[in-house]
Amino acid sequence: MTRLRYAVSYRTLDFRSAAKFERRKNHLPWSCEACRRRKVACDHRTPVCGRCLRRGKPEQCSYVAAPMSNRRNNDTQTLDDTSVTIDEPDSNQEDSSSTSGPAVPPSVDPVVHTRQHVGYLGPTSFSALFTDNHEFRNIPDSLRNLPTGRDATTVTNADIEQGAQIVLLFWQCLPLCSKISQRYYRFWDIGVVWEALVEVWRDGALQVLDGDPGQMSEAALTERCREMSQLVWQNSGRDEAIDENTTFQLWASGFTGRRLRWETVGTVLGMIALSAFLDEDWAAMRDTASFHRGDGPELVHRLHTAVITCRLFCGQNEVLNEVYLMMLVTEGGILEGTQGDMRLANWKLQGEFSDALVAMGLHRTNSINHRKRPFWNLQLRRQIFAACYCRDKWFSCLLGRPPRLGYKFCHFELPLELSVDELLSSQQPGPLLSLVDESGWDKRDTVNWVTWLRLRAQYCAIREDILEISLGNTMTTDDLQWRTEVIHQKIRQFSERLPGKIQRRVDHALECLSKQSLATRGGSGLLSALAVHLGMLQTRYLLHRALFTQTLALPDDIIDTAREILNLVLQVVAAQGLFHDWPGDVASLLVVTAVPCAGMLAIALLREQQSNIRTISAVPGQKSDVIQKVCFLVAALNSVPTRDILYSLCRQYAAVLQRLLDSILEPAPNNSAPANTYDVSDVPPLDVFDFTLATTDHDTDFLHWLESLS
Repeated sequence: MTRLRYAVSYRTLDFRSAAKFERRKNHLPWSCEACRRRKVACDHRTPVCGRCLRRGKPEQCSYVAAPMSNRRNNDTQTLDDTSVTIDEPDSNQEDSSSTSGPAVPPSVDPVVHTRQHVGYLGPTSFSALFTDNHEFRNIPDSLRNLPTGRDATTVTNADIEQGAQIVLLFWQCLPLCSKISQRYYRFWDIGVVWEALVEVWRDGALQVLDGDPGQMSEAALTERCREMSQLVWQNSGRDEAIDENTTFQLWASGFTGRRLRWETVGTVLGMIALSAFLDEDWAAMRDTASFHRGDGPELVHRLHTAVITCRLFCGQNEVLNEVYLMMLVTEGGILEGTQGDMRLANWKLQGEFSDALVAMGLHRTNSINHRKRPFWNLQLRRQIFAACYCRDKWFSCLLGRPPRLGYKFCHFELPLELSVDELLSSQQPGPLLSLVDESGWDKRDTVNWVTWLRLRAQYCAIREDILEISLGNTMTTDDLQWRTEVIHQKIRQFSERLPGKIQRRVDHALECLSKQSLATRGGSGLLSALAVHLGMLQTRYLLHRALFTQTLALPDDIIDTAREILNLVLQVVAAQGLFHDWPGDVASLLVVTAVPCAGMLAIALLREQQSNIRTISAVPGQKSDVIQKVCFLVAALNSVPTRDILYSLCRQYAAVLQRLLDSILEPAPNNSAPANTYDVSDVPPLDVFDFTLATTDHDTDFLHWLESLS
């Protein structure tokens, strides 16, 4: 039996006065009087057994001498007053998280369970022999789920007190759940946090954390939060139970109420933090958030700190479930909004996200564990994996680092294009499968956030092939040509197989941009359609950059692609009324997407001045058009508001591009020189402008190189 080490302070028990007791002939002590009268299994611990401890009645636990027994060899058991060793309860124990019983959890310290699994194990693992032969009934389950060898988890008083502070903040923020903007349930990766889940969690938590914490005395509030912290620690140490017949309501309720867990707390607080980013959302929250006297950014910082703490608590308990992954998604959104995309913290968090996903086996949808889950849960898992896969490729392309998740080592299927309401409307998959075609697309002319997630996952798979060219070993010319042709073929297939309803929406979004029609304002769907089109343009641009890295020859198509991307981003900036709800995304387009393209075009113009090779100037009017677009981009970068997290980067890159423009437009010293001619001697030499980093295949080094020019 696994023993758990739990450091707590027991004020009602005297550990040093534990009496000797007798053992029976089978070497097991007699059950305590309370368990014997109730005819339930006792774990025989002293001075208080685990069952009496969980019942909150340690005073009823007592042992009497057993007949026909031998005395214990050693003297009285001695335990210090700061820790107690508790056995893990048996499988028949009472469910302390049941909804029956008092609303306030018992004021005793909980038992923290130790998980006895290591997560997903693949075909080369030490247990593959048993997992591959699961059809043989004579193989015990213990051989299929081998223990980790770790037999103790320590939770200190400091952990409980710190958890009590998180519980208090969670309690105060519960009314804000109804203020979470609808946009965050339908956009980008945050869509994996279903709105129906947050509603169930909020209602369940309010049943336990009832009342206004602001009206309670300090002593009562402190004790209440500490008791709740103990209960949450206990719940977070358990594995949730789920099978193919589990309903969504039953599964969701297993993470709230008296079953509240740290991953639930962290996810809810993360969603509230995301909704406090924008000024108009914070204005809707301000009156409800009476507990917070600061502004929106200060609340975001408080909530972000709490989410990080919840993640650390989950790591201490080795939590692995879908809600934990949702919490990582929300924390990633907060990090990107407060610190930007290129911080090390974001890269490390994405690594934890990918590691947890693989440990759960979500990268192998054909595994045995997936067959034992309900249809709605399988779709939720597919959505989470697709979101993680897209984020992995995003960071890899942005930072020029190898991806953690590769489709060559994953067997996953894209989520079906079904809304959350449809997934929850039926427990049986039959009626839902009739709504989609063989490729998983909805047969109706409707779209939802899963539509855009499926599209992003498909072109991210193409980017993985491009990353292999960029970051892999040096290839032969034939191998490079063959891989390039394969990627071009995948890009053509992606465009040809694009559903008609998607193409119509992309065309509509481009038309709205060209006309700057404000009648279609507010659209997350409009921005999503543009993001799909821009994503494929960026994929082509990445391929050109990869070929440039391998051959150091500037492809002709890269100029056209870069101009198209730059023109599209500037149209988005000019029509900001269409994207009033997403100012942060527009600023991100400027920094991450437009600046590299503009810098590459400016560098091409500088190279033209230093050589007789004409690339941009080969087409009449193209040079002036590029200069004009770069000037517009500089103005757009300087117009980013100071409250935006990317404000400083925008100003730096605006200065860099301005310097490049000055070098390009610097007049010749001879006034008699004809117009539109440039003296190469006035252009800084190559050793002043280090072009080495400009040939890299990723954007971070390129942006750093541009920054060094300022």
